[in-house]
Amino acid sequence: FFVNDIKDAIVINGVFSQMENAAKVRIEGVEFNGVQPITKSWSIRLNVTGQDPRNRTTDTVLARRSQVFGTAVLRYAQGGFTMEAIARGEGVRYDDSENTAKLPAMVIAGLRAAPCRTRRRTIHLRTGRSLSPIFRPTSLPKASIKPVGGSIR
Repeated sequence: FFVNDIKDAIVINGVFSQMENAAKVRIEGVEFNGVQPITKSWSIRLNVTGQDPRNRTTDTVLARRSQVFGTAVLRYAQGGFTMEAIARGEGVRYDDSENTAKLPAMVIAGLRAAPCRTRRRTIHLRTGRSLSPIFRPTSLPKASIKPVGGSIR
């Protein structure tokens, strides 16, 4: 569950996609996601979000913000090859800040394939001194981090 209160948010008003200021905005909702293996090579990943993106000053839904959206990915990975079928859907949303013009729901689908990297290069760096427990970049002395060794594997 999430609740975001935003003061002076820049939002789309829907008229030629112009930006405008909204004094008080609240976006609250819930998000679910998960991954389920189907077989050794196949898995499915789902993400669904339900939200109420609202201009609290006018008590209207923010333009071009879906109240329900999500992504589904069917993934195949075998040996040195990975392939994904991806679908992203968005529910009905308003095209204007007055909530008079609705845009239809939509789904965008795509495919992605790539060779798997069986070996990734990793850079390991050891330091002589660690950072202060309270990290303040503006007041941190230049000598706080001293690299003393490293390796690439």
